[in-house]
Amino acid sequence: MRFCRDLVAPVLGLRGGREMLLAIPGVTLWNPQAQKVARSGDLGCTYGIVERRRLGGAAPDSGVYLHVWRRDPGGRWKVALALENPLPKSAGK
Repeated sequence: MRFCRDLVAPVLGLRGGREMLLAIPGVTLWNPQAQKVARSGDLGCTYGIVERRRLGGAAPDSGVYLHVWRRDPGGRWKVALALENPLPKSAGK
């Protein structure tokens, strides 16, 4: 796993990535707009709007996201790539 965020050095490995995710304050909500699965059935994607609601009543941050998924040999779907891009503050209201 490679976890990259603005203004923070990239983190490598599952443990570091988990710690970075837990350090994000508030609640994250993903609102999928669409999903696709390859004909082969082993690769798929979802995309839509992501919203981070901060604790304490601060205005939420909004963005768009793309998640690419792959099916492992046991048939479980696992995230292979997760991208998020923030929306301008005025567009998220």
